[in-house]
Amino acid sequence: MIKPKYKLCVIDDVTNVVQGIAYHIPWADYHIEVIGIAMDGQAGLSLILDNEADIVLTDIRMPHMDGLEMTERIKQHLPSCKVILLSGYTDFDYAQKAIRLGAFDFVTKPFRPKTIVEAILKARDALDAEYEEHQRISGLEKTVKESMPILRQEYFHFLLRHSASKADVEERWRLLQIGMEAAGIVVMIVEIDGLAERSEQISAQNAELLHFALQNIVAETLSIHAVPGVLCRDSTSRLVGLVNAGESTNLQAVAEEVRENVLTYAKQKVSIGISLRAPLLQDLPAAYQQAIAALSYNFYTGGNSVFAYSSIPQIGKQVTMPLEQEKELFYYLRSGNMPLAEEVLLGMFREWSHGGQMPPPSEMMEFYDELSSRIARLFMEEYAAEDNGAIAEQLRALIRRGGHRSDEYQQSIIELCRIGCEYLKRQRMADSEKQIVLALQYMKQHMDRTISLADLAQQVNLSSSYFANLFKKVTGQTVHQYMTLQKIERAKELLLQGMQVQETAKALAYEDPAYFSEVFKKNVGTTPTEFRQHFQFANTTGEEK
Repeated sequence: MIKPKYKLCVIDDVTNVVQGIAYHIPWADYHIEVIGIAMDGQAGLSLILDNEADIVLTDIRMPHMDGLEMTERIKQHLPSCKVILLSGYTDFDYAQKAIRLGAFDFVTKPFRPKTIVEAILKARDALDAEYEEHQRISGLEKTVKESMPILRQEYFHFLLRHSASKADVEERWRLLQIGMEAAGIVVMIVEIDGLAERSEQISAQNAELLHFALQNIVAETLSIHAVPGVLCRDSTSRLVGLVNAGESTNLQAVAEEVRENVLTYAKQKVSIGISLRAPLLQDLPAAYQQAIAALSYNFYTGGNSVFAYSSIPQIGKQVTMPLEQEKELFYYLRSGNMPLAEEVLLGMFREWSHGGQMPPPSEMMEFYDELSSRIARLFMEEYAAEDNGAIAEQLRALIRRGGHRSDEYQQSIIELCRIGCEYLKRQRMADSEKQIVLALQYMKQHMDRTISLADLAQQVNLSSSYFANLFKKVTGQTVHQYMTLQKIERAKELLLQGMQVQETAKALAYEDPAYFSEVFKKNVGTTPTEFRQHFQFANTTGEEK
């Protein structure tokens, strides 16, 4: 630390004393500068005050004004000036009076130069100590001033989240020089819609600029409406305002203007929650929770809205699904009928959105989460064991995803149902194909018998009508069409092996050979005899079949 050079004045009515002290001691070596001398008290006082001397060495007995009066006058104007008195008086009471008047030291005559130097260096050291203390205090004041925004930010966080005594919060309010009334504060939370979800797509610098713009727009809008307030950051996407809104101030209208200004100038949508008026500072935690509760209703609007706690329903309608509606939904889901299941869900969602007072968002989220879990459990019960792992993970991912808005939750539930129904359909189709394969195997093994639709259905434990529909869905043909074609293919093999038409018909359970020939010609285009003759001729001549 570079210390200052101190200014010294020497006052005495004896010329050789003044000049000897002022000019024959190397004061510059001690970092002291003699700025003047005087021969009487009045001239000396003018010199001292005009030059703002740091150290004064003065005799007590002088013309026009003695040293004691001069000391008193000096201390009135220059409190930190160190006055050293010279006197031939040795009376203790006289010295005490000098000290009471503010003198720094007292040197008796006769004296040696060394004594004068020691007294003045002692004064210099005292000035050094005072200078260092002043620098330390100035540094602390600068640090406090620079830290004030952070200290206020921390204080606001404390005020909004913790209860404290009235004396404690009010004392810190004064110390932090918060320029607004401490009573009747309304908490207003301004949140940039969707910024938390977009955080990975926005650089830290852009997020900071966005927050800075938001704070400026809110502050300017409040200022235009003469609404005193202080703003603090609550999170990357959220700003909290503590405002003194008078009874005549329509704070909701001001908040709507804030919302519009942010959309216009920052190109961002925001949602705003407004609390009731907090009578005292220690009531702010409750007001903060009220503002959060009001803000949470953007769950229903998707954002870009203003909500006042005074306007939200304190008791909403009960969050339930009518029993009949629930039975209908779960019946369609078990059946894999997504169109009808979606119709039930959309009808329920419409009822919620047009049903008047909405329940608190937290209750609605719980209802959506419970509904999602029940739907997932239903599908898990229906799935084949080997599919459970992969499907369960997909369903869990959908449930975890949930949403931040009612429409996102609804979309997740519909998607959950769609995935479940698709898996059910695929699984049931696979099961159906297995049943049809068993029926086909039975049919192939018993071509020498007359097999009815009922026989095949019985083999796979299905009703005849369901089996017939399922058979056509899997093979694209009716049971009769498929069975006929299979018998014709078998007949070709038997005829080419040399079996007679009558024997072939009997082998395939055709009691009337003429009817067999008619069916064969209808499907192949030739009679069985013509078919066999054609292939025998082709084999003899080398003609390609």
